[in-house]
Amino acid sequence: MSGYASRNVVPDEFTLAITIVERDTRAMGSLKEQEHNIVKTLNSIGIDASKALKLVSNYYTNERRSTAKGVRDYELIVKGSDNLNKAFAALADLKPWSLSLTKATCTNTDVIYDELRIEAIQNARDRASTLAAAIDQKIGDCIYISEYGASGHLDFYVPKAASARERINEAITFEESYVSPVEYSSRELSHNLSAKFELLGREE
Repeated sequence: MSGYASRNVVPDEFTLAITIVERDTRAMGSLKEQEHNIVKTLNSIGIDASKALKLVSNYYTNERRSTAKGVRDYELIVKGSDNLNKAFAALADLKPWSLSLTKATCTNTDVIYDELRIEAIQNARDRASTLAAAIDQKIGDCIYISEYGASGHLDFYVPKAASARERINEAITFEESYVSPVEYSSRELSHNLSAKFELLGREE
């Protein structure tokens, strides 16, 4: 008898990419000042910047047609959709040169898979019991289980975009910031197995 279980899963850990640019065309402050504002803002909404914020790269552009002096890229990892929305809104108000969601992850898939395995064997037992009852019989002990394995896509959808470095190298001016909307979708995890149960004879 086959057994099946599935569940829609949503991510619980998110990575935001933040790029700040020191430039002449807008009075946004030095890189140090912008970084200070980011750290202060995150701490004010309950996100510990010392743990969640990471400097990824620090470089200068050599493009003659651009006005950038220096560029810094950061990664911010937040737990839960509530923190994601708070962080995104607060950081967008600071008007960094670039802000986007780059990764969405479900961190407890191992636990979910174990739960699906239990649900799948219970599903097989219930199906076997229902069919046995249709011929006035009952099932006994389970004598065989074969698992086909769990399946599911864990790479939640995140909008694809060129890297901040690529956009800066191609840019002529920095008059507009780049803010990518927060978008991601749920994914289905599933588990299949096959089980054999004893079929008990009719009671006299």
